[in-house]
Amino acid sequence: DVSPTVASCTVQGTAHLNAVAQTLTVTGTFTLASGAYFEQGGTVTALPGATQSFDAASNYTFDGTSGQNSLPAGTAYGNLTWGSAASTAYPTGNLTINGNLTIQNGGALYGTHASAKTHTIAGNVDITSSGSVLGGALGATTGNCIWNITGNVTTESSGGILRGSFGGTTSGNTSYNIGGNFVNNGSLDFSGGTNTYANTLAFNGSSPQTVSGNSLTGSQFLENVTISNSAGVTLSTDMELTGTLALVSGSLNNGAHLTLDAASTINCSGGTLGTAPTFPTGFNLIYSGNVTTGNELPTAGELGQLTINTAGTVTLGASTTVTGTLTLTSGNIALGGNTLTLGTSIGAPGTLTYTAGYMTGTGTFTRWIGLAAISGTAGTFPMGVGTNNRSLAVGGTPAAGGTVSVSYNDASTVSTPFGAGLSENSQTFVNRYNANWVVAQSGLDWTAITLAIHGDGIPGITNVADLNISRATALASGVYAAPGGTPAAPVVNRSGLTQTALPGTYYFASTSTSLPVELTSFTALAGKNNVELAWNTATEVNNFGFDIERKTSNSQQLTADNQSLINNWTKVGFVNGHGTTNAPQSYSFTDASAQVGKYSYRLKQIDHNGNFVYSQTVEATVGIMPGTIWLDNNYPNPFNPSTKISFVLGTKGHATLKVYSLLGQEVATLADGEFNDGEIQTFTFDASKYSSGIYYYQLKSGNGTQIKKMMLLK
Repeated sequence: DVSPTVASCTVQGTAHLNAVAQTLTVTGTFTLASGAYFEQGGTVTALPGATQSFDAASNYTFDGTSGQNSLPAGTAYGNLTWGSAASTAYPTGNLTINGNLTIQNGGALYGTHASAKTHTIAGNVDITSSGSVLGGALGATTGNCIWNITGNVTTESSGGILRGSFGGTTSGNTSYNIGGNFVNNGSLDFSGGTNTYANTLAFNGSSPQTVSGNSLTGSQFLENVTISNSAGVTLSTDMELTGTLALVSGSLNNGAHLTLDAASTINCSGGTLGTAPTFPTGFNLIYSGNVTTGNELPTAGELGQLTINTAGTVTLGASTTVTGTLTLTSGNIALGGNTLTLGTSIGAPGTLTYTAGYMTGTGTFTRWIGLAAISGTAGTFPMGVGTNNRSLAVGGTPAAGGTVSVSYNDASTVSTPFGAGLSENSQTFVNRYNANWVVAQSGLDWTAITLAIHGDGIPGITNVADLNISRATALASGVYAAPGGTPAAPVVNRSGLTQTALPGTYYFASTSTSLPVELTSFTALAGKNNVELAWNTATEVNNFGFDIERKTSNSQQLTADNQSLINNWTKVGFVNGHGTTNAPQSYSFTDASAQVGKYSYRLKQIDHNGNFVYSQTVEATVGIMPGTIWLDNNYPNPFNPSTKISFVLGTKGHATLKVYSLLGQEVATLADGEFNDGEIQTFTFDASKYSSGIYYYQLKSGNGTQIKKMMLLK
């Protein structure tokens, strides 16, 4: 009942100190212990104390009439309650609240006033009582306001309002990063008052989150929402977006509650939609992550703009149509066997804005062609393989519009489909590179068509000057144009094609019959526990070297560690090439890792540009010395409930394969009979009825005895 001045003050335990009608002045440290309460009011503009020490479980309430300086930012609060109809605060710095924040009795707490702020709340936010708000920017602010809230956010039915930036005359957006649930029993106001802002609700918890209560539609002006929770966010009330829905991680389980306005956008970098919403006409979609498309992708023609801007690949999960602009800024589109269509008619052919990235894999890119002259990106089909440009471009002036469709099929070998060759411009084309473009058209009426294809990274191309375009097993029609580019990135052009000649399958053709490396022989000689490989070349061009690859030719392959079964090609070595030479060269390699078994080998010849071609395969069978035995390690090991055991006899004869317990008791006889020499014998030990532990298996024959152990883990 007085206004004292003291050197220090501590409110302990569950004590409650009321300073609403009086002013407490502390010249030193003001301390609130765990569970303690301090209530302040009146017209004071600061907390007591030169410094404050508030426990995370302490409680501070202000319900006075003060302004900006009454809530200093240098103090870490416990639980903070703010509010009376006359109490408004604009923190001068970043707030730290280690407990809960409650706004009550019409109080107003605005996040910023004259500069950017980031406020952190470790607990919940509860906005109660008629007229109370938790605001963003107010006044002539020049910075954004970020509220990082670990717990739940609740607006109460008594009139609680969660506001975005509101009332300022310059830019300054508000973002609420919510780690718990959002319960909107009151209202949300992201309208910005008389100004325009880009406010965001971001859900970034680590356990499932829900949005419930009153609908977030219409006059509540919800702009941007971010979903960044791998555990998912569930809408239990309607939500209408006027801005951007950012799908970062996890699923937005939207059901039938999500409405997208005509000006809204989805930006997908990794999250998903549980249900496809009703898309507005002309909808905008951005992919900024390495994702497979899902329910966020319209498939019925509502997609007005599609932007690919990622360092990775966007994989189409369904066919779709872009009615307006397709923008390739960065990253690839993996077509995934689907069709991507640009445009809807000859009067609305759509626009391709191209910076980088390609359409890869199987599938088709279809473009509408209008009556205007086609050139540049208007006729480009940006196909590719990885970072290699395999695009095709058409040009001309149609008399009647329609569609052109292109699909690309990748291949790394060279064939010779031309027989004795076809001649044109004093050139005879004898080879064809099997990478090909399939072109189709519908409805078009045009002549004097130009065609260009790019072949970045196609293996085997060593000379640009001898290239041309072939169509299936014949030369393409039209007029041949000298090719350009480099062997690593060639481009070939034709002009004067007709609409009847355009559809077809196109390849690079070549006047040269030689590959970069002319391989004259390749042999494999099996030894005991190794294979000797030898090969010869007649000429070499830009030859970096040879990868030696191996795979099994029988049902299993016993590797060097005898622990795995391999059925795919595996690199087992590398031998340097001789660069460019016209002199014959000899090479050899010893595969010392080969154990008992039958193998296939091939050479992967690589040039200095990274291009490569494969040789034919050769086979070799590795055995063991006569008079010896070979017992493999069981696989898998440890095992449950069964494992395989293999052995080989060096000399034909009788053998037994038995399993023993750790105490030496015989458990099972897997083999007992006559066996041929050099053949792999494989048996299965089924331990379903045995207990976990160490077991031994023994191979015994006239050539010797071997024992190994294995572990059963159940």
